[in-house]
Amino acid sequence: MKAFRPAVLVLCLLLSLTAASAAAKVNIYFIPKQAGSALGAAAGEGAQACAEANGFRVTVEAPAEATVKAQSAAVRAAVNNGADALCIDPVDAGGLAGALKDAEEGGLVVTAWESAAAEAGCLSVCPGAPEEMGGMLVSLLAASLEERGKDPAADEIRYCWHCGLEGDNAERAWSAAGEAVIAAQYPNWINVAPDHYYSKADAKKAVSTGMAILAAHPDIDGILCCDDVALQGQAQALIKLGRTWQDVAVTGLATPGVMKPYLESGAVKRFGLWDCRLQGALACALTFRLVMGEEIRAGDFLEIDGLGSFEVQSAQAADAAGEEDGVPVVLLPERIVFTADNIDQYDF
Repeated sequence: MKAFRPAVLVLCLLLSLTAASAAAKVNIYFIPKQAGSALGAAAGEGAQACAEANGFRVTVEAPAEATVKAQSAAVRAAVNNGADALCIDPVDAGGLAGALKDAEEGGLVVTAWESAAAEAGCLSVCPGAPEEMGGMLVSLLAASLEERGKDPAADEIRYCWHCGLEGDNAERAWSAAGEAVIAAQYPNWINVAPDHYYSKADAKKAVSTGMAILAAHPDIDGILCCDDVALQGQAQALIKLGRTWQDVAVTGLATPGVMKPYLESGAVKRFGLWDCRLQGALACALTFRLVMGEEIRAGDFLEIDGLGSFEVQSAQAADAAGEEDGVPVVLLPERIVFTADNIDQYDF
């Protein structure tokens, strides 16, 4: 047996070199909703770090604006430039279904991150199930209201949702789940705008929409923002009017780096998010495995070097925006609440 060990060693080295050579040729297009998004940038950093650690390439293709048209152009760029896969945070999964199907038929592996894209039947990496995300948003608002001296369980609370994109599956699912939590736990709360406010993930419009909310509802108690651009804009609107979280409890989802000034100014008391670097890294790690021929199905348990262990669920089992069963979804293990006490611990 000893005489065969050098040959076996050489074979293993050859296989390793072959695998490394194959990995080096893989190029994954990573497509955020739009350029300039801190959340998308942090996820892109995670994707790039994963690529460097595993020997493949990631090309970040960030559209100038958060529209189906702009993301469709990014998808076409991936196809035309010979990408092996694309990993996208869809602004509207339904609107992009045709473009993503075309990419798959052109030989690309297609995956999604943040917003599921079950219409294209592709694996998605989501920050949490809708009931987790909606519940988190409501708990953030309730905690701030309580610190203002309100009794969230007994007082009449006037509130609304300030969202980004009407077609965003994730935002739609999170706000619906949040409404279910409010109906069950806080029956005295009143949604002053049941159709929600939308600012199209546009920074200027987020401020003007924030101002419009405060003008139309001067007695509003709280505003829930399930979009990072919306939260920044709403906080800026509050500052422009010389008000703080003690006047209106504004909260939502955004990166700590962009929201720290609003914590320090008193515009917000707390907000939340997930580890979007982990999300970008995990999404690209799974995309790479698919490109290399691995099959990933609902029910699998995956060990990803440097990232951890993850369960693959079906979209229906994970309740990922209510999409069809059988489509694999991986949920991030935890979400983070940011306050003045812990924000300096985070650098994204």
